[in-house]
Amino acid sequence: MSPVTRWNVDWKSFMPQSKIKFLALDRDFAEFRERYLSAWEEAVSSGQVVGGPFVEKFERQIAVVTGRQHAIAVSSGTDALRIALAAAGIDYRYSVIVPAISYIATAACLLHVGATPVFADVDEHGHIDLDAVRTVLPRTGLRAMVVVGLYGNGLDANALREFCNQQDILLVEDGAQSLGSSHCGARGGGLGVVSALSFAPTKTVPCFGNAGLVTTDDPTIAARARLLRAHGKSNNRAPSEMLGLNSALAATHAAQLSASLEQHEVRQRRRDSIAARYLAAIDDSDAIDAPPQRSGCVHNWHKFVVACDARNDLATHLSQSGIETQIHYSIALPDEPIFRSSPPCNAPHARRLARRCLSLPLHPHLTDAEVDRVTQALCSFHAG
Repeated sequence: MSPVTRWNVDWKSFMPQSKIKFLALDRDFAEFRERYLSAWEEAVSSGQVVGGPFVEKFERQIAVVTGRQHAIAVSSGTDALRIALAAAGIDYRYSVIVPAISYIATAACLLHVGATPVFADVDEHGHIDLDAVRTVLPRTGLRAMVVVGLYGNGLDANALREFCNQQDILLVEDGAQSLGSSHCGARGGGLGVVSALSFAPTKTVPCFGNAGLVTTDDPTIAARARLLRAHGKSNNRAPSEMLGLNSALAATHAAQLSASLEQHEVRQRRRDSIAARYLAAIDDSDAIDAPPQRSGCVHNWHKFVVACDARNDLATHLSQSGIETQIHYSIALPDEPIFRSSPPCNAPHARRLARRCLSLPLHPHLTDAEVDRVTQALCSFHAG
């Protein structure tokens, strides 16, 4: 079956026709059932269900995709960021700049390693604003910065590298949403001294469970990350060289992810196609703002996030049309209670985005008819 026709499969047998799900991992399983079951069976029958050759194969694959020298698989994207920070030496001595809007783990992982988050506002892309960063630089202890390719939009890698080199700041990438994105050739998961990736069920390469991965070109950081994922041990009988976690990736997850990764390019083309149709539907809208595009950027469309002053009205309108939506993210990070001890942050752009953002369903298993329904609902909202 060709990539063009496969997306028009009749899914009536396992999904109510009237509802357009925000995420449809059941369809992914239905499409690749035999491939996934074969991968799982091979992993289980090998007798090594944690770590081992299936995990090592997946690590090699992601190292190639991200252009990194080293890839270390762990049990979740949150663990990947926590381990990446610790492996880079970030601890209680560090105050670390982070964007004022992202998933909670971006900043919470800093608390786990003892560092202090210092928030900076974001630009129109939802990326950390370097002008805002300059306003907090005079504060003592600012020695590192975590950046996020929010929603899968490629980061301006050249500007970030130049800035961090000039300021002698350690650059860390939270690439949980970034696999497959790029900007001017710099690939998601390949930015900074170390990066953290996620393969949660919502991601562009989804795991039927949880998985994460640390990437780096630094052999010392890679070695530390491998120790940190295994209680600081190089093997079960070795002494613990540092305080670590139990974060080994299951072989079954790795085998399934390797099989899933084979479909990544086909899925990405479908995401691109759907995003293009959504963009066309709201191109002339005064009520709905489209995701901003940056020249030279490859967006992976992990999320398709519009902005609307009447966000709740738009969500209700789409729900009444049988279309599920979500909000990413409704609270700016400086306003989360767990960060009340962090320095106060003037982040008007992040807070405005939190008030206005709405994520539309965009996954590669949407049918053409379902995409039509979404675009028609968008058009009817801004026409009204």
